Amino acid sequence: MTKTPSLISLPLALFIAAAQCGAAFAESFDCVMEPASVIRIGPSSPGVLHEVFVRRGDHVKAGQIIASTDSESAKASVALLEVKSQSTVELDSQQAHVAFIKSQLERERKLTERSLQSVSKLQEAEFNYLTAQAMLQQARVNLASAKAELERQKIALRDTDIRSPIDGVILEITLSVGEYASGDRYVAKIAQLDPLHVEAFLPVELYSADIIGREVYVTPDAPMTGQFLTQIRVADPVFDTASRTFGVSADLANPDGVLPGGHRCKIEFTAGPNQSN
Repeated sequence: MTKTPSLISLPLALFIAAAQCGAAFAESFDCVMEPASVIRIGPSSPGVLHEVFVRRGDHVKAGQIIASTDSESAKASVALLEVKSQSTVELDSQQAHVAFIKSQLERERKLTERSLQSVSKLQEAEFNYLTAQAMLQQARVNLASAKAELERQKIALRDTDIRSPIDGVILEITLSVGEYASGDRYVAKIAQLDPLHVEAFLPVELYSADIIGREVYVTPDAPMTGQFLTQIRVADPVFDTASRTFGVSADLANPDGVLPGGHRCKIEFTAGPNQSN
């Protein structure tokens, strides 16, 4: 005879399952705190390295000049183009020439209307006027081109300064003054330490639809101290078959750069989904 389950058995089973799940989330898991990014910095335009302003271990801000290439040629070009872009001699000369040819055209037209000269003289004057107008337009184009070329050369001059695109710390200086810097020969390597990316692998049993957003405590290994609260930002949707784990990532604010990148840590889930202290 089959025994009918009691009414207490089902709630009890759910309670046990919930307790087991809570125990799993209460475990701590190994993790690593990685820099948000590690980038290699080189010049926008290749050139001989003229000066390096930072050393390994220095903290830099976004936009800070960390090195420069030789700028003497660019400076000379800027000086020359500034003179050209400010000079209106050619434009003034062509404007005066147009005014003179126009007055000649009006005189020839009056003489032709009075039949005091041939039509060919008027046609020649009209041609000279059109030519003078074209030369005036070319003078305007030349001046505009000089101003545009000046701006382009100023950009080239600014490009001799090598700036950090991020707040970070200098990991490595790879070139010395006098060496050739280019896209293939970068000058420095910079790590962004705020935020840090906390990477961990969890057992597949912890995977769920609401894993993203779950709050976790991050505890760095010694000699660092403290416990930091953050949230799971990424959960890999593809499992590692061999280890039966999946990767997760969380961003950990590190505004003062107190926590080092590349350091081991532990993560531990908080008591429940999205619960703060």
